[in-house]
Amino acid sequence: MTHITRNTFITYFGTSRVSYLEQIAEQADEMTLPVFLIGGSVRDLLLSRPHTDFDIAVEGDAPQFANHLAQTYGGQVHIHDHFQTATWINNKKIIDIASCRKEYYDHPGALPRVTRSSLTEDLARRDFSINALAVCLNCARFGELIDLYHGHNDLQTKTIRVLHPKSFQDDPTRIFRAVRFALRIDFQLDPATVSYAKNVGDALHMISADRLYTELERLTEERGLYNGSRMLDALHVWHTLFGKKPTSDAWNHVYKLNEAGKLQPFELLLALSCGAPLEKYERTKIEKRRQREWRTVSWDKVNKTTTQGELHQLLAFISDESIIFAAYALSHQDQTRLLTYVQQRKEVTCTPLLSGKDLQTLGHTPSPHFSHWLFALTCAQLNGEVTTKKEATTWLSDYIANQ
Repeated sequence: MTHITRNTFITYFGTSRVSYLEQIAEQADEMTLPVFLIGGSVRDLLLSRPHTDFDIAVEGDAPQFANHLAQTYGGQVHIHDHFQTATWINNKKIIDIASCRKEYYDHPGALPRVTRSSLTEDLARRDFSINALAVCLNCARFGELIDLYHGHNDLQTKTIRVLHPKSFQDDPTRIFRAVRFALRIDFQLDPATVSYAKNVGDALHMISADRLYTELERLTEERGLYNGSRMLDALHVWHTLFGKKPTSDAWNHVYKLNEAGKLQPFELLLALSCGAPLEKYERTKIEKRRQREWRTVSWDKVNKTTTQGELHQLLAFISDESIIFAAYALSHQDQTRLLTYVQQRKEVTCTPLLSGKDLQTLGHTPSPHFSHWLFALTCAQLNGEVTTKKEATTWLSDYIANQ
């Protein structure tokens, strides 16, 4: 049986933080509560990776235990009844304490229902073997490693492995977490875990838009959304969500967006969906508008334009974000043109050479023609045909005369 010595704790956590563990152990012994360091804290301890928080589990009432600690040593307690957890804050140290618990899923992708349980059942609900580790803190067993799923061996072999075949069915977001861990600590998914992920099926469709975006945003905090999305593709996630496998053009688009620093979760979904409807994943009116713009603009016609004015006739009412997104799906030359157009359009529309009031001053009666004339003038500005108010007045007079 593996033991972690007090010196190892001190080397990893420091003397001050270990004293908190010893206080917790002392009070748990007094209350005859089995208490454990658990989950990510143990994983990172064994990997010697930085981990700022303590994750503590007790076989008993965590909120009651946290309140007892605060009464004994001071500090504040925040209780989260639904998950039977509490946070003890003392001298700016934040310690999360949870009751050992069991989880039930009403359907795939649902948030779990929680009931209090034993450590054995608590470890059984974990996502991966490397997170199903615990270290006993009670004085008589201090430092004893509890490893029911061979997680220590998986840490040594750099393996990510689920605990049972239905793990991804219970919570399909675990697929995203598996990829995130693989990127973070340079581990590989074991073959069985890969197979379970590939065959998760309709459970992926049960993930809400908010949960999907949360997982994708967390991927951006690791080694990048692009690398993570590629791993998810190998696990058939995009094919399952969109009913089709992303094309090589789609991946080239995503790659160029990533290289330009423009890749965000919605852009990723829009590029990889390859025309599949994204209504489920539109969280805002802006995202709904951008999907509509991406689907309706004829980008083939954009490629055939020869001047910035012609571009403006096609894209005048398309948002900057949608144009920039589309630019990275095109050739380098067309990409440069579109990005230049966005910048020039901002400059021209912010400082127009003539306005409707100027047209009235020139003797024209207000009419629907005003917007048409001024739009034509904007195209001329974008083409570099006019640069001053005097030139604009002359150009527009000739244009109106020739109508």
